[in-house]
Amino acid sequence: LNTLPSGWVSTNSKTSSTQIWLLDNPTTSSWGSYYFNNTTQQWRGVGLLNQTNRIIYPDNGIIIMQPDSTPITLTFIGTVPSTLEKSDISSSGSTTLAMRFPVDTTLFSLGLHLIPGWVKGTSANNSDQVWYYNTTKGNWETFYNNGTNWKKTGTLQNQNNFMLTAGSGVIIIRAGLTIPDPLTLVQDVP
Repeated sequence: LNTLPSGWVSTNSKTSSTQIWLLDNPTTSSWGSYYFNNTTQQWRGVGLLNQTNRIIYPDNGIIIMQPDSTPITLTFIGTVPSTLEKSDISSSGSTTLAMRFPVDTTLFSLGLHLIPGWVKGTSANNSDQVWYYNTTKGNWETFYNNGTNWKKTGTLQNQNNFMLTAGSGVIIIRAGLTIPDPLTLVQDVP
């Protein structure tokens, strides 16, 4: 972010500033939090080091944590992809995955269950999982594929048509099986 958007809270303290959370180590599922320090005019993170030049790749999902209830308006600029998109998914641990195209898509249409090596099972405990943040309920919802349909923990209903909104992302938690690294999600232009 070259210019802080409206509603962004910037102080000289991480705890009182808006934070961006990024998955720093997919294998160990360790997250790093970053904030803009208004005293040094730098992005700060791990060990309070300058992270201004930290790269966030297009398929990385980010989590933004606001210290208060002030809404943030984000505007991203760039080119909408017009070709096939590929995203690597770690063979173990966690991966953040941003929706690559600016359109809503269903969990089924995303196609994670079609990737060779995707672990399907009878419950979330023995399957690869997709976590999606429900902004209405204020909680994470966990999905898994049973080999036929997408399911959500806590319900028996089919979730194939669960809508992932444009501009959102998911967290993928691998079942812990050892498979070749990485898995690759291939997405066609919608």
